[in-house]
Amino acid sequence: MTFHNTMPAQSSYRKVLVEGIWKRNQVEVKVIQSSWAPTQKQLDFVENEWKQRPGGVYNGPLWRFERVVKQDERVSIEVSKCSYKWHFILRQQHYQAANMYPNPTSVTSLIVTTDQKIVLGVRKGSDQGGMLHTVGGGFVDPKLVAVENQHNQWKAVPECLFETSAREIAEETSLTEGEDYSKEDFRMLGIVWGGNHDTSCVMYAPVNVSSTEVAIRGKEHSYLFFPSIDDDTLSSIVENNGLPIAEDIDATDHMVLAISLLRKYLNSI
Repeated sequence: MTFHNTMPAQSSYRKVLVEGIWKRNQVEVKVIQSSWAPTQKQLDFVENEWKQRPGGVYNGPLWRFERVVKQDERVSIEVSKCSYKWHFILRQQHYQAANMYPNPTSVTSLIVTTDQKIVLGVRKGSDQGGMLHTVGGGFVDPKLVAVENQHNQWKAVPECLFETSAREIAEETSLTEGEDYSKEDFRMLGIVWGGNHDTSCVMYAPVNVSSTEVAIRGKEHSYLFFPSIDDDTLSSIVENNGLPIAEDIDATDHMVLAISLLRKYLNSI
């Protein structure tokens, strides 16, 4: 059994926390008590800054990444309760240690089409807006399992990471689960940490349509790119921290780290 709970000392440092190839039935998400408690300075800062948040930004439940445990061919991801409010305000602060952040758990999807392309997009909005990212990414949602006595007394569990990836792809693209892709074909390639100060689970997500059939759905992205998955192209993206043809667009850390894991995966099969 191997524990991976050491976050990088510098909060903005790109890091692959764990890597491998896991199917849906080999990945477990477990809820534990949070190891993070905001300082009084953070409490005061968040309360003040939240009052000045941009329009359209809402609080909601998230799952804080605590650690990942590898055992044989399985992996267990341990999370605790947190909320978007804390991440939205504190993600841009520069703390000395990564464990001082709310650090919510997200998914980064690598959509791979039949003509051997991946789907990248320019994000819109207040969260990494204007940056290049993989399409089909987002936070792990809570799944309501019980409501007890009062409306605000509820119990929830994290949704399956593969369900998060499948849901986000359907929300952000013209693709339809069951018709254009199946989450049973997805593979988790690793877990990464980056400068947005959240931890993301990287999903290889093959679809059964060509890149010409993929379009934007929703308001997450303003433009799509479809680079090839050949080794030279993927290597260039990692080395240049983005697309050479769009060098004026900064790439998210999660995108660059995810593509580095995709390159290793494709070279292994």
